[in-house]
Parts: sequence; C-alpha cells; structure tokens
Amino acid sequence: MLFRRIVVWNSTILVFLTAVFVWYNLTSTQKIVEEEVYNSFYTSMDTGAAELASVFQDARNLTLELCANTSVQSALRQDDAAWQDEEQKIQTARQSSENLMRFFPTFNAEIYGLDAEHQLFGADNTKNISEEWLQAVLHAQGQFVWDYHYTEYGSSVRVSHLIYDEQNWEQPLGIVSVYVNSDYLRYTLNSIRLGNNTVVYLLDAKGNLLFPYETGVSIPENVGETVTIAGSASGRSAFVMRRLSVNGFRIVGEARDFDALKEITAQRKTILLLALTSLTISVLAALLLTYHISTPILALANIMKKVGAGDFKVDVPVYKGHDEVAILYSNFKNMLEMRERLTEEVYGAKVREKEAELRTLQAQINPHFLYNTLDSINWMAVKYGADDIEEMVTDLSQMLRYSLNNGVNQLKVSEELTQIRCYLNIQQKRFSNSFSTSYEIDPEVLDYLREKLAGLEAGHEMMVSANAYYRKNKTLDGFEGIPADTMAWITKPKVYPVGGRNGDGSPLQFHGKPFPTYALSNSNANIKRVKERITKLEAAKAAAPVEEERSGYTYREDTEAMRVQLIFDGKPDDETRELLKRNGFRWSPRNSAWQRQLTANGKYAAHQVMDVLDGNA
Repeated sequence: MLFRRIVVWNSTILVFLTAVFVWYNLTSTQKIVEEEVYNSFYTSMDTGAAELASVFQDARNLTLELCANTSVQSALRQDDAAWQDEEQKIQTARQSSENLMRFFPTFNAEIYGLDAEHQLFGADNTKNISEEWLQAVLHAQGQFVWDYHYTEYGSSVRVSHLIYDEQNWEQPLGIVSVYVNSDYLRYTLNSIRLGNNTVVYLLDAKGNLLFPYETGVSIPENVGETVTIAGSASGRSAFVMRRLSVNGFRIVGEARDFDALKEITAQRKTILLLALTSLTISVLAALLLTYHISTPILALANIMKKVGAGDFKVDVPVYKGHDEVAILYSNFKNMLEMRERLTEEVYGAKVREKEAELRTLQAQINPHFLYNTLDSINWMAVKYGADDIEEMVTDLSQMLRYSLNNGVNQLKVSEELTQIRCYLNIQQKRFSNSFSTSYEIDPEVLDYLREKLAGLEAGHEMMVSANAYYRKNKTLDGFEGIPADTMAWITKPKVYPVGGRNGDGSPLQFHGKPFPTYALSNSNANIKRVKERITKLEAAKAAAPVEEERSGYTYREDTEAMRVQLIFDGKPDDETRELLKRNGFRWSPRNSAWQRQLTANGKYAAHQVMDVLDGNA
C-alpha cells in the first residue's frame, strides 16, 4: 500500500512539474515569436500608411494648385467676353490642367464648369458624375470631398474641390477632381508584406471597402492599432489597422494562415519529445528510489501492527545505516524497552494525580460566589443601618481576597498591613473593643529597596562582564564573580537538546554565551521596576497630606494609606454614588470614605468628580 502511494505521489508530482515546464516553455516561445511577428506587422503597416498618406497629401496639394491656376481661372470666368461658349471654356481649362499634370504621372485630373445656377457643364463622361457627388461638393463649401468609384481596373480614389473665382470668392466657377492612379495605389498596398499570405485592405472614413474590391471579405469590428487574432474558415488570421490623418481613410492588413503558429508548432513537437523523454527517465528513477526507501519502512510498519495488537515482546531487528530509517528503528526499539520500565511509574503517577484532583475538587471554593454573597450582606447592612455588621463583612471580604490570591506568592507590605488591620478590626468587634491596636511601620523600607537595587545592578554588571569575557576568550576559566550554583547550571549538560550547534546541550553551549539576551532584558526590567518603586515612595514620603473642605464633602490625600478620598457629610444620593463608581471610587467602611489609589490617575478622577459636584462641569 505504502509503495503504491509513494509511486503515485512521485509520478503525480513529476507529471505536474513536467506539464508546468512544457506549458511555461510553450508559452514563452509563443510570446517571443508572436512579439517578433507583431513588430514586423507594425513596421510594415507604419511604412505603408506613411506612403499612402504622402500620396493623398500630394493629391490635395495638386487640387489646390489647379484651383488657383491662372489659366484655369481665366477659362472658367463667365464674364470674360473672350469666350463665346461653355464648351470652349471647359476645353481651355482642361488643356491648362493637362500642361500641369504632365509633371505628376501618378495622378489624373478632371475639371468641370458651373453656371450661375450651379449647374454642371463639360461633363461628357457621366460615368463618374452623380447628383449625390455634386451636392456633396457644393455643400462642402471649399472643403475637400473624398470618394471613390469603380473602373475595370479596380477602385480609384478621388478628391474634389470647388474652384472659386479669385475676383469674387462667393462665386464658384467649377469643380476640380484629382484621381489617384489605381495602378500606383495597387502597387503601394501590395508592397506591404505581413507574411507569405497577406492582403491589405483600403477602407474609407465610413468603413466601406475600396481596395481590393472583393466579395465575402470579413474584417473584425474590433481591429485596432495592435494585432488582433481572428478565426476564419481557412484558419486564423492576424489583423492590424492604421488610420490616415489626411482623409480619415484606414488600411487594414490581414496575415492569413498565421505564420508564427507554424514555427511554434514545430518547437512544440521538440519540447514535447524532450519532456516525454525526461518524464520516462524520472519515473523509472522514482520507482527505484521508492522501492529502496519503502521496503524497510513497510517492514517497520508490520512490526508496529503487531505492537498495536498487544504484542510488546516483538523483536525489532537492527537496521544498519545512518539515515532517518535507521533512527526510526533504533528509537522504536528503545521506546519498547522503556515502555515496560515506565508503565508502573506512569500508572502510579496517574493514581496519585487523580487523588490530588479529588482533594482539589473537595477543597475548591468559588471566590466570586463568596465575594458577591458578602457584598450583598454588606449592602443589606448599609440599608438597615447595621454599621458593625457592615464593617465586619467588609473586613472579612478583604481577608478572603488576600487568602484566595490565585497563587501569587509575593505581596506588597501595604497589602500585608491591610490584612492585619482587617483581622484586628474583626477581633475588636467580637470582643467588644476590649483591646486597642497600634502600628509601627519600619521607616527603613526605602533603605531595603535601595539595598535590593544595588544587588540587582551588581548582578546585571556581573552578567554583562561574564558575556564580554566569554566572547573574548571562548571560556569562563579565570573569570571570578559567578556564584557556584549559577556556574553549575550554566555548564550543566543535556539541559537542551544535544546535537548541532547546541554541543553538549548545556545553556552555555546552547546560547553561545553564559547569560542569554532575555536574562539581561529581565534584569534591566527588574532594576527599572525597583527604581520606579523607590521614586514613588520617596515622593509619597515627601508629600504633605492634603485636605480640602468643600460644600457637603471633604477632599483628602492620605499619604500613609496611599489613597485619595472623598468624605461626605452623609450618605450620597444614587446619582452621586453612580458618578463615584464610574470614576473608579469604592466605598471603604473602615475609613468612612469613597477612595481609590493615590496616583496621578486617581487625582485626575477625583477632580473630575469634584467638577460635577461643584457644578463646574
């Protein structure tokens, strides 16, 4: 089963990688070939478009020259008495134009006269004359009119323009039309080569096909300045369009039976052949490697099945080698040997654990239930005016919070004093105030903290010096100042995993220095904490008690208890109590005051409450 899975997975991965390789190469090759073909398209189309635009611009310029020709103007001017009939006028004008056209073999020209009623004369050859064309030229009012007509040789592009009388610019004398030689037009378009099978189309501004005049031509509507690939009955074609700025005409090049695809197909065959060959070799190699790896693993799996069935006496053979399979055999054998030794120990530990859990459950108390119950009793006592009960319940609640401290082993001296005060207050109530108490607090607490700070700073300096000494000498031999128990821990082997950069597994070898970075960071944090505590105690010790009488209450800063207090003449109303609670104040029956810790935040909260009480908020 494992052998088949490994073969399937390896084959799948190899096929996938081969497919990705083939796809990437085919895609890259296709992009490169197509990019080269496209650049060739663009260059050929740009050249052809520029040449056609130049031809059409020459046709426009020639049209303007004929309109301004003095002989043509004189021949068509109707008020010239030298001319007796219209036929003579038009013949003279055409003769003048023929003299000029001898220098422009690429073009042909026609001149027609217009009478006072804008009727055309001299149009013997009516094949190219239509009423639609005449109205278009008249309505253009001196603008160029481009159109085309069909002859036995194909399409011919024509540009027409009104001939205005230079002596009276409001009076048109005739119309001049310049034709682009169809043979030259065909030669120019055929010179644009986009491949072995190329057709270049000429379209007017409205999209009508001018050249070549063929039926069944299908040009995609989305053809633009970049290559567009479209399919047809004969195969795929590549289309490119260029627009002529002179007259808005367009040329569209079509490369039929896209040549780039043939080159790509040939390359595909080569790549596929190489890929199949590589895949075959890889699959064979994977089979051999899989067999070599899976055989010992399958043998170990059979042994594990027997162990899973309860046969812990199975013999695990020794696998010779230094690879991961050998490690599996060795560790599994060691695991079976250790199992018997640990079974009794684990069983006994489980029994003891269950007994401990039972004892814990029996002794477990929900502190929140006690706190809430005592708080309810307290407020009932307040309601009925039982001050003694109220004070005893408050002190008892404080003592329970101290006792159920969630495993906190280090407490502040102030917290210990609070515990003592609560206990003595309860005893006074029990014994009817038959004794009195007094407190004497060691004034040298600051001295103790200063000594502690000095010890912390000396320890931190020792760690920094030890790290520097080891970094320089690569040993701690000769360095004095590290306590013996600390040195024993630093050099103790097998604390961390053995191997690699960890050496023998000692903290020194694992961290690469006697004291790790986090130990130095913790030391700095402790020093900072003690310094801040000393600063606060010094400030509190130096500060004088503050007490201010206000309207209906007193503001007090108790530096001994480290509390900011608000003491009211009577019980505050519900709105005032809600205001106090929102700002962190709690009722203290012992001090008969609403109070919170004497800090900057506590002072700020007190003044927030006072602003409301004094009507300043």
